[in-house]
Amino acid sequence: MRKVATLDRGLAYGEACFETFRVVDGNVFALPEHEQRLTRAAAQFAWKIDASALFKKAIKSAKTEGRDVLLRLTLTGGKAPWGVLPTGTIPAVYLQVMPASTRSPLHLRMVDCGSISLRNRDVKHNSDYADMLRIYQQSRHQLGSNEQMLFCAQAKIISTMTANILCYHDGQWITPEDDHLLTGIVRHLLLQKGVISVGACWQKIAKECEAMACINSGLFIQAVVAINAHVMTVEGKIFQPLYDFFRGQAGVPLCL
Repeated sequence: MRKVATLDRGLAYGEACFETFRVVDGNVFALPEHEQRLTRAAAQFAWKIDASALFKKAIKSAKTEGRDVLLRLTLTGGKAPWGVLPTGTIPAVYLQVMPASTRSPLHLRMVDCGSISLRNRDVKHNSDYADMLRIYQQSRHQLGSNEQMLFCAQAKIISTMTANILCYHDGQWITPEDDHLLTGIVRHLLLQKGVISVGACWQKIAKECEAMACINSGLFIQAVVAINAHVMTVEGKIFQPLYDFFRGQAGVPLCL
């Protein structure tokens, strides 16, 4: 046991927010949207930040790590003495850098959230992800060795821990209604361009749809190989509209 006089407020009270994004050849896909979302998240803690300056510094750091890296930019309330009341209003800034993850076959297993209620959100607060971690810790025994968790609530599909979900059903790509999930920048832009639409994704859709995909600002799009051991289509023309949306845009890898 380590004795400490102070703790970071993100650790002590969950007073923290973050953005995860990929830097490809010095570019970030949908950079203005990431800056705006971090600004909105910080404002909920009454922090005034220069998001553009923060992202410029982060991107500069990324260039020293390689041509294609994944970054997590986290803001917290800084050092906290004993007690809930904050001592200042200037957030501490942390940057994590890692190589962009390689794609491995994506197998999902549906897990019910049970009594833990996930919250609908349009920003990334660290405290929200604590709920997901609780569900994961309580339910990970249900997962096979190569499976990742797909959250479900009230018989509906929600999302994975780090990505929104898409289902190809009745000739179109649909994404779950936005109860209990992070709306997501990639998801928002796909909806805005009419590439996907919103619909009720009941759990039974896993056996009815031809294909599924996960989307986020790190992987952009990844086909689901299987869900609950039910094999899905992972290639073909049904994926073409999704790939066409990303190809050629700054901050998106050429291999997509």
